[in-house]
Amino acid sequence: MKILGISGSPRKESQSGTYKLIQTVLENTALEYELVSLRKKNIGGCIACLGCVKDNVCKVEDDLAPLREKIVQADAYVIGAPNYYSTLNAVTHALLERWFQFRHQTGDILWGKLAVVVGVGGTSGGFPADELEKF
Repeated sequence: MKILGISGSPRKESQSGTYKLIQTVLENTALEYELVSLRKKNIGGCIACLGCVKDNVCKVEDDLAPLREKIVQADAYVIGAPNYYSTLNAVTHALLERWFQFRHQTGDILWGKLAVVVGVGGTSGGFPADELEKF
């Protein structure tokens, strides 16, 4: 069984609470896994073009295309996102919208696969200017 971990955090992996939480979950499964970060990836939301209807492959050309096969091949998922304004961040939301491509002709491409979703939120106030350079 192979698990695909997806971190939607825009922060560097070494500074991202989301990335670290997903990594901890994956490590504690004792199963084979791969962890990918959406940091600096250009992934837009579904544009409702219906190009995926005939073959279950999204026609939008961006950074999701190389991840598609990993999504299909995985047996389970751990998906994590930071929470902004009481919801998941934009890139993670866009990623999940684009999973619409998997539900048409053979709508069972992902059917029955397990998934765990984790969210990280919180704040300690504003960032000092010198801290912003770390991002």
